[in-house]
Amino acid sequence: MNKLVTVTLNPAIDLTGHLEKLSIGEVNRIDAASQRAAGKGINVALVARQLGIEVTVTGILGRQNEHPFTDLFEISRLKDAYLREEGSTRINVKLSDDGGRTTDINFPGLEIKESTFEALEERLILLCKTHDLFVLTGSLPESLSPKSWAELIVLLKAENKTVFLDTSGLPLAKAVAAKPDLIKPNEKELLDLFSYDASEDQADIAKRAIALGIANVVVSSGERGVTWYTNDNTFTAVPPIQPVISTVGAGDSLLAALAVGWLRGDDRAENLRRAAAIAAHSVTQVGVNIPQPAVLAELTFRTELVHHFGSGKYRSDVVK
Repeated sequence: MNKLVTVTLNPAIDLTGHLEKLSIGEVNRIDAASQRAAGKGINVALVARQLGIEVTVTGILGRQNEHPFTDLFEISRLKDAYLREEGSTRINVKLSDDGGRTTDINFPGLEIKESTFEALEERLILLCKTHDLFVLTGSLPESLSPKSWAELIVLLKAENKTVFLDTSGLPLAKAVAAKPDLIKPNEKELLDLFSYDASEDQADIAKRAIALGIANVVVSSGERGVTWYTNDNTFTAVPPIQPVISTVGAGDSLLAALAVGWLRGDDRAENLRRAAAIAAHSVTQVGVNIPQPAVLAELTFRTELVHHFGSGKYRSDVVK
């Protein structure tokens, strides 16, 4: 056991380019480019595998252009449990500039048949026999119901499995009722979940999610760090600011590190500190790769960890 499954229902082949400045309506010349099989769950799997966890990847791929994915899975030693659907997996364009901004141009996903989705549910039940933690990530193709993540969470929870979820919009709103064990919204995604008033801060809104039965709410706030809310503890990790090449994959790197720490039974605060350091490093590169051990150790040491406690509005002490 102690194995991880990542589920990606809307994978993509990412065409990534870097340029000095993006000018709308004009010819833009790229100074560096790459093309890779991607998807949030695949990114999570790559980082988790580098951290030493055995990972199975699943979801739905287009049969006509599966080779970039199968090649990546073989090279990265990821176990391929994807289903294939007729058609081609979408291609997305990601443009990063010298200002640290990334512009995403995301194309429609595959047309998924109902029978293929049902086959995926059957595959997940089989994977439950040999895996502990399931990470469900990313958007849904338009052909699937916004309730699709919720349906899979219910299925996995019935098998007594731990489920992490990273999605947004209506699919996230539908999924919270299924009570995943952990969600990882950014600040905007958290605010979009609820109606709120000006007197409520991030902690108040996160606690509302916890009251719905989601035991762990991890909120990313960019350079201001990452906060992990539970019913009885709240920690914020603030890594040192890094030079930004691309923010693509930073959230996936964070989630992967959290999942690995969870599987290993690591202390929650130290798990968050290390995960925030790995996410900080990820913005210094294109793609997802963890730093060398010495670099990771230094980044983790330099990541400030704050423990919030007390009733009402939180006080905070730096955890040494």
